[in-house]
Amino acid sequence: MNFEFKNIEFRNFFDIDLNKYDKKAIKVSFISIVVMLLISIISTILIKLNFDGVTRINIFSILLSFHLSALKVKNMMVFSISTVKIGIIILLIIPVIVLSITNLFIYKREFDSIKECMYESFKIAFLYGMFLSVIAIFSRVKINMGIDAMFGFGYNNSTTIGYKLIYSFVNGFMIAFITSTILNWKKEFYGRYYFVDIVFSALKVFINLFVITLIITTIVSFTKNYTFSDFGLTTYSKGFGIVAYVVQIASYLMIILSGGSVEIGDKSDSLSIFSVFNKSIFMDTKLIIFIVFSIFALTMILIGSKIYKNYRYDNKKMILHFSVFYSFFISVISRFSAISISTSSIKSFSSFEIIAKSNPVLVFISAMILSMIFLNIGYKATEELEEYL
Repeated sequence: MNFEFKNIEFRNFFDIDLNKYDKKAIKVSFISIVVMLLISIISTILIKLNFDGVTRINIFSILLSFHLSALKVKNMMVFSISTVKIGIIILLIIPVIVLSITNLFIYKREFDSIKECMYESFKIAFLYGMFLSVIAIFSRVKINMGIDAMFGFGYNNSTTIGYKLIYSFVNGFMIAFITSTILNWKKEFYGRYYFVDIVFSALKVFINLFVITLIITTIVSFTKNYTFSDFGLTTYSKGFGIVAYVVQIASYLMIILSGGSVEIGDKSDSLSIFSVFNKSIFMDTKLIIFIVFSIFALTMILIGSKIYKNYRYDNKKMILHFSVFYSFFISVISRFSAISISTSSIKSFSSFEIIAKSNPVLVFISAMILSMIFLNIGYKATEELEEYL
C-alpha cells in the first residue's frame, strides 16, 4: 500500500464536461451487450448439442441468466406467481470479463479526474442496465397447455415465464458500474489516491481469502463430498457442475467467515459462525467453517498490525475505511449468490422455499463489525507490544 493521502473532491461532482468522452459509454454498453448475445447464441447451441430433448431455448433468457436476473413464472391453472433466483455466481465471470475488455478497448488512459471516471462508469452502468431491461421484455415465453375445464367452464391453462425487468436493470447496473469503476480506477488512479488504494487493498484481501477458501472447498469436495451437503447443493456437485458447486460453497463460506448468516433449506434455518456449533450439521462442516474463520481472523489481525506499523501517523481512520470496503465486497457476494424460490397464489396461500440465501444489508453490517474487531485487535496488540519493548 503506497498512499499519498490525496482526497477525492466530491463537491460539484457533476461540474464536468459531459461531452468530453463523446459516446464512449454508449459504445461500451452496446458492444458488451452484442458480445454477450453472441456468447448466449453459442451457449444455446452447446446446450442443444449436449442435452437431448432440449429443442427450444430463448437466447435472451440465456443472456439474462449470465447476469443472475430473477425469473418470474405465472401459472394460470392455479393462479400462482413464482419468483426464482438462481444465483450461480460463477456465471458473473462472463459479463465481468466482457465489460472489462470493452472498457480497456474503448477507454484509453485519458481520465483527468476520479469524478470523470465515476461519471462515465455511471453512464455505462445505466445504459447497460437499460439494455438488459429491454431484453427482459423479450425474454418472456408463454407455454399453452390446452383448454381445461373447471366447474363446467373452459379456461386456458398456460404458463408464462420471463425475467423481472427491474431486477434485470439493477443487476446489470451493479455489474457494469462496479466492473467499470474498479477497472478504470486501477488503470488510472491506483497509487495516487488514498481512497482508491484502500479500495484495492480491501479487494486484494477479499480475493486472497476467497482463493484460499475456494482451494479448501475444492479439496474437501473431492475427498469428502458429503461435507457440504448441509447447504443443499450436493446434487449439483457432479460432472461439469462441480466447478459451479465449489465456487458457490466458497461464496457461502466467505459470508459465514465474515460474520454473516446464510439461510438454508425450506425452514429458513440460518447458519453463521456464531451458531454453527449449535446446529445439527456434519462435524466436518463445522471444522471447515472454523478453519476458514480462523484464517479470516488471523488475516485481519495481521492487517491491523500492518496499519499501525506503517500508517498510524497518516490516517487513523484506515481501519474503518478498510472494513467498510471489505464488507461491501462481501455484501456483493451475498447479493448475487441467492438461490431461492418464492410462490404466492390468488387464494392467499403462500409458500417460501429457500435453498441458500442471505441478507446483503445484514451481511454488510456483520462483516464490518467483525472485521473492525480483529483489525483493532491487531492494531492495539502491536501498539502495546511496541510500548512494552
